[in-house]
Amino acid sequence: MTVDRSADHAMRFAEALGSFQDRSERLVGWIQLAIIAVFAALYFASPPALDASHAGFHPVPVALAFYTLFTIFKQIQAYRRSLPGWLISLSILIDMALLFALIWSFHLQYNQPPAFYLKAPTLLYVFIFIALRALRLEVFYVLLAGGLAVIGWLLLATYAATGTYDLLGATTRDYVVYMTSPRILWGAEIDKIIAIVMVTGILAVSVSRGRRLLLRERDASIELEDNQIEISNLAYRDGLTGLPNMVGLTETLKGAGTPHGLVVLELDDFRKRVAVLGKPFTDRLIEEVLGRMRERLTRTAVVARIGESEFAVLLPGVSALDDLRPIAEALLAALVAPVVIEGRSVVQTARTGLAIWTPEKMPLLSVIQDAQVATLRAGLPAAPRVMMFDDRMRAEEIAFGELEVELRAAIEHGVELAPHYQPIFQMETGALVGFEALARWSHPKRGLIPPGRFIPVAEATGLIVPLGNQILKTACRDLIRFDPTAAQGGKGVGLFMSVNLSARQLSDNKLLDRIGRALERTGVRPDRIKLELTESEATGALELAGGRLNDLKGLGVSLSIDDFGTGYSSLSYLHGLPFDVLKIDRSFVTGVAGSAQSRAVIRTIVDLARSFCLETVAEGIEDQDTLDNLRALGVGMVQGYHTGRPAPFDEAVRFLSGKT
Repeated sequence: MTVDRSADHAMRFAEALGSFQDRSERLVGWIQLAIIAVFAALYFASPPALDASHAGFHPVPVALAFYTLFTIFKQIQAYRRSLPGWLISLSILIDMALLFALIWSFHLQYNQPPAFYLKAPTLLYVFIFIALRALRLEVFYVLLAGGLAVIGWLLLATYAATGTYDLLGATTRDYVVYMTSPRILWGAEIDKIIAIVMVTGILAVSVSRGRRLLLRERDASIELEDNQIEISNLAYRDGLTGLPNMVGLTETLKGAGTPHGLVVLELDDFRKRVAVLGKPFTDRLIEEVLGRMRERLTRTAVVARIGESEFAVLLPGVSALDDLRPIAEALLAALVAPVVIEGRSVVQTARTGLAIWTPEKMPLLSVIQDAQVATLRAGLPAAPRVMMFDDRMRAEEIAFGELEVELRAAIEHGVELAPHYQPIFQMETGALVGFEALARWSHPKRGLIPPGRFIPVAEATGLIVPLGNQILKTACRDLIRFDPTAAQGGKGVGLFMSVNLSARQLSDNKLLDRIGRALERTGVRPDRIKLELTESEATGALELAGGRLNDLKGLGVSLSIDDFGTGYSSLSYLHGLPFDVLKIDRSFVTGVAGSAQSRAVIRTIVDLARSFCLETVAEGIEDQDTLDNLRALGVGMVQGYHTGRPAPFDEAVRFLSGKT
């Protein structure tokens, strides 16, 4: 639509400019007729010719007649139609020739020296003629008129220098002798030629700048109108899909009297997909999702995009939540098949919240907020993907908000939140090789809050970034307390510290600066720090612009894939990403003693890690049988409650002498 509007503006501008040029051409004709009238008045006011030999021939009236007839003819054509460019150029040539012919005719009739007509009045007429061509706002016509004026002036000056003695008469012979010297001729006339050139140049530059200014004004007008249209559209519609936004949805349903069923559908992990895959990819993903949704909806359904990853579907006449469930399930089923974009296959899952809107009882915005609350509940672990709103959900969301406020305060104070350290042991020797730092919140009133409660709050609100930074700095300082050789300048192999990175942290543009400052301020050796990412985050990181993981690796730290085996693992990911450690997911570790399939998976992971020269860590060790099986399978390192529970620093120091 922007292209169409721009083309329309360009067409209207061309039409307006053409109309202005037509009027200018007519004005030029009238001014030329006025100049002809001046020449005619001069002729009739002049005394009769003194030279009897020219009494029978009157060149001035002939020249005036030709100039007048041509100007009238051109004026008639200018009023009948727009003159084409070639005809205008031809008319300029004829106009200039007739102007100099008219000037010359006075010399022929009155036998006056041509130099008399090369003075100020003639120069003024030439300037006026050149200036008239500027009215069309075309540089070419100004240059053409100026060039022809220079040529005409040179011809007059040349004749003045080489004219016959008999024609000029005795009174001009001294002048002819004077003018026949080339040096004197150029000295006499070069100033006038320079003046013509300068006037032509100034007019050409002015016309060029004026035309550019008009074009800029046109472009600014187009941009202003486009912006006004865009602002108007943004006020009521989503820019990508053209669907109503929240304001547009309210306007669309203004005056509705019947109940409407409301389904709010939110796409899972959409922000992460934007950060990892890029906005162009997710824009096409949104369009694909919308297309599939429309296939499952009736024509009466009103669909709106009320957030980056949220759609609202209102169904007129639906007044029971149970009637909404099949529709919501159908929408989710439409997203089951993978979406293939640019050769990449993506499965985009979603969750829904259901509510009923009764216009006479409650505003639409309140009902949408209720459905959004239900959608949030549907996103919790093990929750159904279709969730009906009830009043208890709002109370729980209030509690969520309170926890967010307290978490924010705890992060700012930096006292309540501190890492607990779980030991990691070498399987073959049983030696302690490192710790994993796990965030813990010691609330002054609620006691120890498990990470399963506050980490989702931190992820949802973005507090995971400052929280992760705080945990990293504390873990770096404590590593040096565990093992002084971990400080800058230390030598040899010693304990390492493993710290988790979330998807939100990974997409943070300041991540490298934050980690670099943490390493510098704590004085820890970068090679003793291992940054852990879950497999889904790690594989998605392959798409991060600028090689985020390679930049992290460039800091000197090690990189670890957490929960390996549960995501979309492939050799291409391991080959393309600079990882050092694979952490086998606890779902395989827990069943290794009694499941041949789990043992086969772990054996495959161990063999895969060896082929890529990667270390392996098994987490979630709960008993001795599990430990023995993992030892037999060749796992390199282990951690879990059986080998050591997470503990604060003062308690974790006891692991320095512990064995598996």
